[in-house]
Order: sequence, then C-alpha cells, then structure tokens
Amino acid sequence: MTSYIWSGTSSGDLDVASNYIPEGIPTTGDTVTKGVVVTNNPSTGTSDANWTYDGATIEGGTYNGSVSTNGGMLNGTFNGAVSLSGTGQIVTGNYNGTVTTSGSSTTIINGSFFAQVTNTHNILGGTFNAVVNNTGTISAGTFNYCENNSGGVIDGGTFNAVVNNNNGAKISNGTFNSNVTNGAIISGGTFNYAVSNPATITGGTFNCPVTNQPGQISGGTFTVSLDNIGGHISGGIFQMPGTFIGNGIWEIPLKLNNTDNCQITNVQIGVNGSSILGIM
Repeated sequence: MTSYIWSGTSSGDLDVASNYIPEGIPTTGDTVTKGVVVTNNPSTGTSDANWTYDGATIEGGTYNGSVSTNGGMLNGTFNGAVSLSGTGQIVTGNYNGTVTTSGSSTTIINGSFFAQVTNTHNILGGTFNAVVNNTGTISAGTFNYCENNSGGVIDGGTFNAVVNNNNGAKISNGTFNSNVTNGAIISGGTFNYAVSNPATITGGTFNCPVTNQPGQISGGTFTVSLDNIGGHISGGIFQMPGTFIGNGIWEIPLKLNNTDNCQITNVQIGVNGSSILGIM
C-alpha cells in the first residue's frame, strides 16, 4: 500500500501521474489525501484508491474505493462507501456505495443513491433507491425504498415505499404512496396507501385506510376508512364515501372495535365531502 497526496499540479485528471506526490497512479488499496497546496481539484478520470479529501471540493470523476470528506462533492460516480462529515455537501452525482453522514451540519442537495444512506442532518433532494435511515431532517426528495425515520423529521418529499416513523420522530409534510407505520407523531402530509397508527396523529390528509390501534387521533382529514381498535379519537374530519341505506341514514366505513376502550369526541362526520351527519 502506498500513500499519495493529491496536488492537481497538471490538471484535475485522476489518471495523470504528475497530479500526485509521489508521482504515480494510485491503485486498489492505496490511499490519497489532499495536499496543502492544490492547483486543481479532482474532476475527471478514474481512481481505485481510497480517498480522504477534507477542506476542498471533489468536482467529478469515478471513484471505486472509499471517499471521506468534509468538503463539497459537486459531481462524480462513487462506487465505494462515502463518509460525509463537518459541513460537507453532496451537490449531485451517482452513489453506488453506502453514504453515511455524521455531525449536525452535513447536507445532501441532490444525487442518485443506489445503496443505504444514513442521514444525520439535511436531505434537500435526490432520488433514493435503497434504505434511508434518518435522524436528521428530510425536506424533499424521492424515496423508492424503505425509509426509517428514527428521531428525525420528514418535512417533505415523495415516498414510494414503506416508511417507519419511530423514536420521537415526526412527519409534518410529504406525499406517501406506500405503507406508513407511525410510532411517533404525524402532524401533516398526504397519505395514499395505508397507515397504521399506534401513536399520535394530529393532522394530515389520509386518502387510504387507517388503523388506529391503540393510537390517538386529534386531527386530520380521513376520506377512505378508519378502523379504531381501542384508540382515542378527539378530533378530525371524516369525509368517507358513504352508502345511503334509507330513511335518511348513511353508512360510512368507520369501525369501532374494542369499544370498551374507544373514545370519540368532537369529530365531524361527513359523507362524500358533506358533513350531513353533524358532530359526535
């Protein structure tokens, strides 16, 4: 194993020997660190070495080894594990290895991610095609695989796969097109598939079946069905597709199971958007 320093003396090309000290082309198992003086940041070519590039910017290139940085990652293809720390930013790029952020100041702005991402600060965008473990804040992005929100905040984004919301986490916005299991708080968002709530819902639009077991619902709009199993409903608007059964009576899909433990107060009941059944 050889240790190299990147100087970028000749260019930003990873395949040019004169850009390294000592002069040469690093290979698999070698390490590269940033030099004190860098003329050109890496921007093109391919490297098989493991990189630690703190305090500067990776502008592009293909990296088959690991990359660790507290600087900017403007673009590139990363086939090994990426570690982002400090005030590091991922601006865009393709990430085929795991991405792990640490600290409270990292930001993922955009990019395509094909392996597990662990986020401790901000996700502002990107397309995520593998598991995301979030203890920070997600404000935007498209999530096509399971998202574990553990103590974090989801404030936006489109989620096309399962979301687990636990350990003091909060969902305050976003569009959810697959199953959501809420073990913490949902205060907003649009839910289009199915929600299981053993915890707290204070707001949101639920265009899907909701199972409240044995959670608490104090707000939100519910347009499909609610199965309340020992839960407490103290607010909300239930505008469900009803069936007229005669004599001025409508039947709506609001199920009350384990009724000894159910409580329903201050709830607006409606049929097809009309609150004709008044307040319970």
